[in-house]
Amino acid sequence: QTLVQNQDMPALRVDGTRSPLAALNAALLRDGAVIDVAADARLAAPIYLLFLSRTPANVAVQPRVLIQLGEHAEASVVIHYAAAEGAGGWLNTVVEAELERASRLNLTTLQENASQQTHTSLSRLVVERDAELTMGTVDFGSALARQDIHVDLAQHGAAVDLFGLFFPQAGQHMDIHTRIDHLAPETRSSEAYRGMAGERGRGVFNGKVVVHPDAQRIDARQSSANLLLGERCEIDTKPELEIYADDVKCSHGATVGELDHDALFYLLSRGLPEPTARALLTYAFANEVVNRLTPETLRTHVAKSILGAMAETGLSAELAEVLA
Repeated sequence: QTLVQNQDMPALRVDGTRSPLAALNAALLRDGAVIDVAADARLAAPIYLLFLSRTPANVAVQPRVLIQLGEHAEASVVIHYAAAEGAGGWLNTVVEAELERASRLNLTTLQENASQQTHTSLSRLVVERDAELTMGTVDFGSALARQDIHVDLAQHGAAVDLFGLFFPQAGQHMDIHTRIDHLAPETRSSEAYRGMAGERGRGVFNGKVVVHPDAQRIDARQSSANLLLGERCEIDTKPELEIYADDVKCSHGATVGELDHDALFYLLSRGLPEPTARALLTYAFANEVVNRLTPETLRTHVAKSILGAMAETGLSAELAEVLA
């Protein structure tokens, strides 16, 4: 794990002509982090990177992270974006990862920027033969946040598991765009994203899976489930499949709706106040993603953040402590 200055940063692997914001990041970055895990190394504890912003409204920051795993290496990395009180400006991040043969990477990003900030992020991930990538994303902060995740399953047997949660509230807009390219036979991909929009919040999920010619015997699954928590909120979801091979298993599904009325009635009939019943059902919806987060300290932090956001709905502090 190494912090580096601009002149020491490896060359950007992202095509700048197709990703102008990534090219801007490469041109203006001042520092970043390189994580290089040697072949056969297995890290016992996660690597935690905290990007804490204190910038004023007229400043753009361009952090960048490069993760490289050698053959049969295993590592967990947590990238946490947070902000001091009153921070503003624009955070434009690039995360690149390369997984060599039979390596394993568990990557988690948590975005908790200030409500005045703008955050754009590109993650460019290449998975080689028999390697496995698991990536979880959680988005709470920023006035405007967009996250692009591009995964290349480049060689035989590569696999990726993407999952995430986004929770736009009053005045927030959050975009999640994913693209997975199955470039080789017998590759596997799974996506499961959940969105919750509070009053006057808006979210977007666009997931695209491309099965290239000769990428036979692949398995690709995608799910987008979304919950509307107010009368003036919106979530737009668009799952996409492009298939140019004939021996494949591919599926996708998307839902947008309110809390289940039967489940709500059941809780009310057991004597729970309506605000508490709604908060419990909302938390249960989010918990499908939260339970997958590692390490446990991160999972507890995210759970408390969700419960804190729902405190105004009537969820008691005592019950929130039990759930967390």
